[in-house]
Amino acid sequence: MKLIEPLIKYKNKTVVFFFLISLFFAQFIVQYQQTMWPKLYLLIVFSAMICLLLFSSLNNEKKIAWNAFICIMILGGANALIMPIRYNLDENTHYYHVLQIADGNFRNQSDEKNFLMISPDFLAVTKLPSKQEYNSPLNTNLYDSQFRNLKNIPAEYNSKWTNDKSGKINNPAYYPSALGVFIGRKISDRLMVSYYLGRFFNVVFYALLVFLGISISKKFKIPLFIASTIPYTLWITAGFSYDSLYYGLTIIVISLFVNMYTSKEKTIRVKDVLVYSLVCSAFVLCKAPVALLLFLPMFIPKKKYFSSKEKYISLLPMLLGCILVTIWIKQETLLNFLFSGGASAGSSAVVNTLVPERLMFFINHPFYTLALLLRSFSDVFVTFQNSISSPWPFISPSQLISSINFIYFLISLLLLSATLKIQVNNFFRWGISILFFVITIGIFYAISGDPRVYKLGDLHIGGVQGRYHFYMIPLLPLLLSPSIQKLNLINDLNESKLSVFFMKTSYILLFLNTCVGMYAYL
Repeated sequence: MKLIEPLIKYKNKTVVFFFLISLFFAQFIVQYQQTMWPKLYLLIVFSAMICLLLFSSLNNEKKIAWNAFICIMILGGANALIMPIRYNLDENTHYYHVLQIADGNFRNQSDEKNFLMISPDFLAVTKLPSKQEYNSPLNTNLYDSQFRNLKNIPAEYNSKWTNDKSGKINNPAYYPSALGVFIGRKISDRLMVSYYLGRFFNVVFYALLVFLGISISKKFKIPLFIASTIPYTLWITAGFSYDSLYYGLTIIVISLFVNMYTSKEKTIRVKDVLVYSLVCSAFVLCKAPVALLLFLPMFIPKKKYFSSKEKYISLLPMLLGCILVTIWIKQETLLNFLFSGGASAGSSAVVNTLVPERLMFFINHPFYTLALLLRSFSDVFVTFQNSISSPWPFISPSQLISSINFIYFLISLLLLSATLKIQVNNFFRWGISILFFVITIGIFYAISGDPRVYKLGDLHIGGVQGRYHFYMIPLLPLLLSPSIQKLNLINDLNESKLSVFFMKTSYILLFLNTCVGMYAYL
């Protein structure tokens, strides 16, 4: 307690000091050979700093949701401008879907390769230099005059390149970005404007989901705040990725679940589980295996339900969620039946033949499958640590900043677990462990169908990322608190002061990461 108290009491002047230190000295954390002062990026980040100080209420522990919203929107918006185009995870593929929706097409019209011939905007962006994709010496960013001078050109869908008219519904997770692109086209003919507005609307969408999730939480606000402001969530949502929906949904789902788990006896009704199940089923839009969290309410003690009968009836909403998930996954088959008289589209036929082939291969080679799973499970934990330490896609600027990120995560986890007043039973801990295992198997199987990262016979499944298990970050304090509290390390820590400490420290850490990215992405 004596070691932590001085950290909790630091004032806003200290926050400003660390902001300024981060702004002007982050470049020395990045391994450059010469001093660089990118005036435009410095202006963006300095403006973000001023807005953070003006609009946040870091000394008010009752405004946790508001502070999370402001932090994500402002720093996420700055990251969206700083990061080079197409530099987020699979951003070009996400952008291809966004453009179709922005053009008013709510069902997929073409594969990504043919879309180059349909959309001049997509073709123009794809051709621009990129260190990550083309081993170019330069990235395309706000300093690139060629990018700044590009103008929006309407796409032409009435051509031979629209080869997927009976394809899947374009993912609603892309609607916020598509709205940003649409508005950007209306206010300017510059492609740059619509591109960055698409990114920014994705950030705002995530910020709104986080605000909602923390607002409805009754006893779990700070763990949700910490999880939602993990640095990599800001960088990933600052692109066109649908992970913004995944991270935001996670905050809402965990908030709803903890509300039920901590409710008084005889209070949970079927309608509560129905709301939870409907929200949870939306995971199928971004990370389908995570939709298995639908069954988390099964591990809530029976005494919390209005009656024993009510708990058993609550299985029906969970099954409804499973049906909705299955319909979305199988939508292509349904659409082919409706529009093609039962004939499969060309692209679908390939996928349908690969699914049983993979499944039978794994079943027929049990020892290989077991070894594959063990190797791949180790990758999950390694990549989880990497995501926490190095949140920026495709760059690792220095070991120092990575260590700072990971140490802060560990300290946060220790403090949250040591001070958490919510106690879960062993039944819940076993339940979430089983769900984690099953979800991981589901992720392995889903990714094994991507020929870019895995082929039958490979020694491990590539492409698996620890960040897929983002839902575990807010759950970790619940799982670890009984063990950590037995150590009796912290007894009298004031909850309000701890909330203020976490908000201020998270702001500083995220601002530091933004400053590092400002230099590292040049």
